[in-house]
Parts: sequence; C-alpha cells; structure tokens
Amino acid sequence: CLAAVQEDVRARTPSSTAMMAYTNVWAAAFAAIGALVSGQLTAGSAFCARHALAATLVLAFALCSAGGQLAVYALIKTHGSLACTIVTTTRKFVTLVLSAATFGHVLSS
Repeated sequence: CLAAVQEDVRARTPSSTAMMAYTNVWAAAFAAIGALVSGQLTAGSAFCARHALAATLVLAFALCSAGGQLAVYALIKTHGSLACTIVTTTRKFVTLVLSAATFGHVLSS
C-alpha cells in the first residue's frame, strides 16, 4: 500500500513548495493531536493569547523555518543532494566551532 502511494507521488512529481506544504500539514496535524491529548494545546494557546510577544516570536520562528526549508529544497533541486549534505554538515561544523570559541565550550574531554 505504501509503495503504491510513493509511486503515485513520484509519478506526479510535486513542486518543492507542494512537498513542503504536504509535510508541514501532516506535521502540524500530528503535533496538534499530541498537544490536544497532552492538554498542552489549550495551555499554549492561552499563553500566546496573554503574551503577544510570544505569539509573534512563534510566528517569526515558523516563517524562518519555512524560509530554511525553501532554501534546502532549492539547493537540492539546483545542485543535488550531495551538495545539500555538504552545505548542512559544514554549517553545523562552523556553528559548533563558533559556539566553542564564543562560549568556551570544551569539544573533547
């Protein structure tokens, strides 16, 4: 059954933005169910309603995440998955080194 769905998606070759939308809709649905079951949906919504800055920061985070996803999809489409892997690994390495240099973190014991 899953193989048939994957073949159907592959045959239609959705755009990067469509793939991002599908992924995010499913992620939001699962997160909303988890938040609802755990009781955090009401508490989180009430907190954001009371604190406008928190709601603004959540929205800013979501927009930055969407921009990052679009950049990754564009990188893969333009240069391939190997280039994307190299770029993301290099970014993580540079972040680690800068964090160690800035905050004095120890890289090994």
